[in-house]
Amino acid sequence: MQQRRLWQMALSLFLLVPSTIHAQNPSSLEKSTIERLEIATDWLVRNGAFVLDMRGKEFLKSKLTEQGPVLLWVTPQVDTKDTIAQFRIKAGGYNYDIEAIYRETLNDQKIVYWVTHITAQDWVTPLRGCRFHISTPQDDGKQIVLLSSERFIPSYKTAKGVVFALPQDDLDILYKLQAWRFPMCFSGTDLSKNEVTHDAQGRLTTAPATSFEGGCCTNH
Repeated sequence: MQQRRLWQMALSLFLLVPSTIHAQNPSSLEKSTIERLEIATDWLVRNGAFVLDMRGKEFLKSKLTEQGPVLLWVTPQVDTKDTIAQFRIKAGGYNYDIEAIYRETLNDQKIVYWVTHITAQDWVTPLRGCRFHISTPQDDGKQIVLLSSERFIPSYKTAKGVVFALPQDDLDILYKLQAWRFPMCFSGTDLSKNEVTHDAQGRLTTAPATSFEGGCCTNH
């Protein structure tokens, strides 16, 4: 009898304590995942190319795993034929595709323009948006971020008053911006009205955008 009463008391206590799994709030978990990806994105813009050059891909992957964990799931590229720098990371159903799409030297200062496209898998809360960074490399190869935003940055004025402007008539840059797929990031501009694709000969061509992949913004 006493053993039965003890079992009933234990069962009552178990029912009063919520299951660890069911007690977790999915939106909180997703928010935590997104925050990790945001931190990793900022870190990669500042340090990714430098670390990759000095320590290699495997070290870079392990560094992201330590910080996150965040998975570097596509081989990163730095200073290849068609790419300045590109890192693709993901975690918990969310993907952040980070790329340096333009760089220019103004008055001996190198300036780099980055765009990050954010998407979500079907099995998590929808999320879609962008991050834009403008940076300048230091002597040691690391980047200092001069400006960042969730909205398109058309230009930046340096401390010396020189204007760094992203060319908006360059089809390669427009293709990498993907404005027609992420119109919420380009409000106040006409960039999302046209789609840039490759024709049968592999050349970039532009045409009016007919549709875009929907989704919510990245405010969280």
